[in-house]
Amino acid sequence: MMYQVSPDSASPAVELVAAPPHPLIALAISSLLIMITLVTLRKLARRFWPDREVRIQPSVFTARDVLTVFGLLILGQVAVSMLWQPAAAQEGAPRPISALLLAALSLVNIAMVALTTSLHRLHCIQKQRSESFLVAKGTRVRQAIAYGILALVCFLPAHFGVAIVWELVLTGLEVDFDTQESVVMLMEAIRDKNWAQLAPLIFFATIVAPISEEVMFRGLLFRVLLDRGGFFMAAIISSALFTLMHDSIASWGPLMVLGMLLAWVYHRSGSLLASIALHFAFNTAMISLLFIMGGN
Repeated sequence: MMYQVSPDSASPAVELVAAPPHPLIALAISSLLIMITLVTLRKLARRFWPDREVRIQPSVFTARDVLTVFGLLILGQVAVSMLWQPAAAQEGAPRPISALLLAALSLVNIAMVALTTSLHRLHCIQKQRSESFLVAKGTRVRQAIAYGILALVCFLPAHFGVAIVWELVLTGLEVDFDTQESVVMLMEAIRDKNWAQLAPLIFFATIVAPISEEVMFRGLLFRVLLDRGGFFMAAIISSALFTLMHDSIASWGPLMVLGMLLAWVYHRSGSLLASIALHFAFNTAMISLLFIMGGN
């Protein structure tokens, strides 16, 4: 089992904007929300990237790098699950085990970030290339961060729209689904005002997860696939794997769309920092929604 504690989930959105009782009304509302996002994203692209020039250089990474990083990631996740499940299964297991799980997951993710950036630096030296892993040439750090935050503002209407549609699909197919485990943990901690539990959860969700997931899924996997099959293939495959890393089918539909947006922002801006900023802002917004809802 893969553990993922980042609240990249439709759950808060679905709770805040419940699907109307009639499917046609729900689809109409969802279509309007998605259209708002498409129009605003198009304006964003015209404003900041009018030339449509791809700003990502051919990747220095290889397929072997992808297999190495993701193979070690899976091994690390399996090791964490083997240590966590027996302890969690004990009756009356103490609450601090959650903090231990978060620490273990953080170490695994940080190690994969370090490995990926080291491989990038090594390949750049070998190929005598000079490029920043995080920011496109000619782009300032604050510009890249602004791109990501503006993209989130454009995306939020579609997130609510896709969440409603995904809920209708799962309900229509009579698929049983539970709220993402990380969201449940956050909701319980908010209701209990348990800051000893909230602090590590929020840190992981807003700092560790956005950086590690963007480095691995967009900075590494997406770039390698982009060189081999173009944007749509690279975005679909990297987004699908990003989605499957999360533990609740309730979040898969919105997460797939989020992954596509993250790939698009990286592709158009050329700055991985832009997708990291978007991911950070998204997770922060979802946590804020949970606080607004009082953890209910």
